[in-house]
Amino acid sequence: MFKVKPKVLDTFLSIGIKQVEKPEDKEKSQKLTKEEKMKKFSKRERKRQKAMEHLEKELREAAAEEDVKHKLKVNTQVINSVFLTYFRILKLARHSNLLESVLEGLAKFAHLINVSFFDDLFAVMTELVLSGDLSNRCSLNCVQTASTLLMGQGEALNIDPVRFYNHLYKVLLQLHVGNSTKDLQIALNCLDVLVDKRRRHVSEQRTLAFLKRIATVSLQMSSDGALALLGVIRKIIIECPKSEVLLSSDTIGCGVFLPDLDEPDYCNACNTSLFELHLLRKSYHPVVRNSAKILLHGPSKQ
Repeated sequence: MFKVKPKVLDTFLSIGIKQVEKPEDKEKSQKLTKEEKMKKFSKRERKRQKAMEHLEKELREAAAEEDVKHKLKVNTQVINSVFLTYFRILKLARHSNLLESVLEGLAKFAHLINVSFFDDLFAVMTELVLSGDLSNRCSLNCVQTASTLLMGQGEALNIDPVRFYNHLYKVLLQLHVGNSTKDLQIALNCLDVLVDKRRRHVSEQRTLAFLKRIATVSLQMSSDGALALLGVIRKIIIECPKSEVLLSSDTIGCGVFLPDLDEPDYCNACNTSLFELHLLRKSYHPVVRNSAKILLHGPSKQ
């Protein structure tokens, strides 16, 4: 249906827009029209007002000032056109080779999406991750889009992101040394938002499960990837001191850890330990060895 190569859509990723007009901002800053303002002035004041406006215009042109409002307006028009393209493809050609480019673009620009589209977009992202037809990168981009929406205005919405947590927990195991570093970077972004920044909304069981899964994946990565994941483990343990229970093998739990279960809330991660750190402590890479040793001694004590 769309006779376009993915590289054409990839050009959207180079757009450096970080801010656009939002409907709620327009309502707050709505002002009287020029005609309504003029009616409130006397004839002399109107004449003076016109002269001042003309002078200000000349000063702006002379100083080559950037019109912020005009820039926001143009940015909004550009982003709306980009989202219109993405949404059309999601609606009409979801199974085309353009899907990966669309999901990558949505993940990048999700913070600019109007809140009125959140429910529909969450429904589409949920449908995609449950379909089982996505590549690992597409899956990660879906999760990143959802996590970005949750960190913005989506926090006020009644949206349960548990399916995205479960899906991220599942696809993390597919990361390995043969993957592109881009896949790891997307996964790190997702973990930063869903597990770290939203830690007040994450149960202790879920946090422990993700720590265990991250430690497992670190064994499948190169030294650089392992270091990045060890950094995530350290950050989570420092900010969630109760998770240090996984550093001890003397803890008595109830039940058996289920590593093959794709639901972090019910895998009983509290009944295991991060034995992967003992393996990484014997890594060929000196920095990986040192980082693993620091974690085993308790990062909060360093």
